[in-house]
Amino acid sequence: MCKTSPDSRHVHVIVTKDVAVEHQAAWLSMAQEMALATWKEDGCLQYEFGRSSSKDKPNRFVIVEEWSSMKKLEAHFSAPHFTKLIPQMDSISTTVELDVAFKCLTVARSEESLTKSAASMFLSNSQQAPPHV
Repeated sequence: MCKTSPDSRHVHVIVTKDVAVEHQAAWLSMAQEMALATWKEDGCLQYEFGRSSSKDKPNRFVIVEEWSSMKKLEAHFSAPHFTKLIPQMDSISTTVELDVAFKCLTVARSEESLTKSAASMFLSNSQQAPPHV
């Protein structure tokens, strides 16, 4: 169980959007402007746009954000670039899902496990050890 208060935990936001083909160039241009400005905000730890690899959802985009606190995320909602761009982006897209989650468990990978994981992946793909292992 998470023991910290929501205000003191990292916040993850995952937004799923559908953007029609005829609006994608404009939407992605605004997304780039949004990302460039958002990365400058205090508390922004991650802000990325991805496109679905699903063949049956070619118009689907996913926005993944991480903020150092809920207060920083709430401040983001008042930022000039947010109040300018989000209404424009929303007018040419459909929000499929929006989820806000608080970080409650993090398991860091050790250097040893990363090396073993990389070696294991290599072995399963080629059946021989990489030269540096």
